[in-house]
Amino acid sequence: MRILVISPHADDAELGAGATISRFLREGSDVLVYLVATKEKFPEDFPIRDRVDEFKNSMDTLGVKKHVIANYPVRKLHEHRQQILEDFVKIRDEFRPNVVFIPSLRDIHQDHQVVAWEAYRAFNRRAKILGYELPWNARDFAPNFFVRVSEEDVKRKLEALDKYESQKLLGRNYLDPEFLRAQLRFRGAQCNSKYAEAFETINWFI
Repeated sequence: MRILVISPHADDAELGAGATISRFLREGSDVLVYLVATKEKFPEDFPIRDRVDEFKNSMDTLGVKKHVIANYPVRKLHEHRQQILEDFVKIRDEFRPNVVFIPSLRDIHQDHQVVAWEAYRAFNRRAKILGYELPWNARDFAPNFFVRVSEEDVKRKLEALDKYESQKLLGRNYLDPEFLRAQLRFRGAQCNSKYAEAFETINWFI
């Protein structure tokens, strides 16, 4: 199975589907992670200038061998909608994914909205599409699809996200391992599993 995970920013794919990525890789699927926005501004005295290396280290930790890094500016994706759509169509035709993971269509972050809707346009009727959960951006997220994951998958997700030193320095509380593990336990309880990640079904067919 060919799995495409689209990440608006470095760390979104891991936050929304990191344990699921680990499970698919364990089971032998062909996984490609596509990072859209990399041009990011940090405070002048901030010790880290580039999140691309963090992303690469995170992918290595998850075991992802295939990833594409685009070069769009953070919080400016609305200015590049057409080109982003064309990029998605190109990767659709080249990689031909069976399942595509994108941000939830309910996500309120402006970059996430652009990525989600342009991906929907590109992959609708061509692949199954699932929206992943970033609860701080989508408070009315209503999952109807669950992926059960193992303790090994959970550990890989947490270890991958631990590579984002920039975000830890910025105090991103959603990177707290206790929160992440609790979220996985909560979703697991909803599908009779110890751990799970939850998704919204956007496009699904057999």
